[in-house]
Amino acid sequence: MENVIIDGNYLLNKAVFALHKVKELDKLKVSLNYTVKNLMDSTAYTNFVFASDHGSSWRKTIFPEYKANRKENRDETLDWKFIYQMYEEFKEELDTNTGAKVLQHKGAEGDDVISQFVQRSNLKGYSNVIIASDRDLLQLVNYSYSPDYINVMVNEEYKNRKIYIPLGGEAFLDELRSKNSKNVFFMSKDNSHFIRYVDGEMATREILEVFSEEKLFLKIVAGDGKDNVSSTHYKHNLEKGTKRGIGEGTAKKIYKRYKEINPEPINFKSKEFITRSKNVIIENRKIQEETVVKEVQNSLILNTKLIMLDEAFIPKELKNDLNDKIDLII
Repeated sequence: MENVIIDGNYLLNKAVFALHKVKELDKLKVSLNYTVKNLMDSTAYTNFVFASDHGSSWRKTIFPEYKANRKENRDETLDWKFIYQMYEEFKEELDTNTGAKVLQHKGAEGDDVISQFVQRSNLKGYSNVIIASDRDLLQLVNYSYSPDYINVMVNEEYKNRKIYIPLGGEAFLDELRSKNSKNVFFMSKDNSHFIRYVDGEMATREILEVFSEEKLFLKIVAGDGKDNVSSTHYKHNLEKGTKRGIGEGTAKKIYKRYKEINPEPINFKSKEFITRSKNVIIENRKIQEETVVKEVQNSLILNTKLIMLDEAFIPKELKNDLNDKIDLII
């Protein structure tokens, strides 16, 4: 069984700015339906899911500044109230118009929805194609032999087309090709249709291998300005009244040192990850004050919750309700 799950926010923003450019925003619903239908016609899938934000994110309850700069930086020449009204109408009509399933839940971001859907389907050995451009979702690009599944991500573009596959994914796909007699994708005795789809995408797109561990580590340690997530440590210049956080270069050095001490795969959900990361940051930044050490630890805990897409960090009630909706699809 293979699922296609599309990042609705990505599709919405792409359509809005394309239509705004030609002054045809009133055709938003038509454009979105057309795009979804084209994707459904060109993609091998058992389930096609449209994931969307729904209300304010649960992350704002633990960090009110989360994504605060997004609204400040958006184009206020656009009538966003009108846009979101059309978007909601589009989602209400999508199943009838195309057969695609809309998946959303109050308090969950689209990324949470995609993450939960992918992880829950992986438990059953189902593979996923994620259609998105959000690099936060690359942490979901992976594969497994027990059970067999692979998650890939493609961008919905006609130019600059990319497919993201996990590091080692091509060798994994070779093994799947040799398992013609095994029921790898549920409900199908032959996985060749999915393999053909992936092969076709790899033949027409730039192939980028993803090693999500390092990318996730760097973002947690250095923060994410796009989402207003702070660095785990700042050096202050009292004379100038400025502060400088951990940049990507320093974060890479911290990661390298972390792996020298702890070469095994990182379990980002563990207490050991927080303690080990804190110790390496303290060593790299030459931190001595106990209050600053505590601040680094608290920042690591917060950043991991904000950045990592995993059910371990989603509020229990929200997670359970969302999983109930997912189970109706898979």
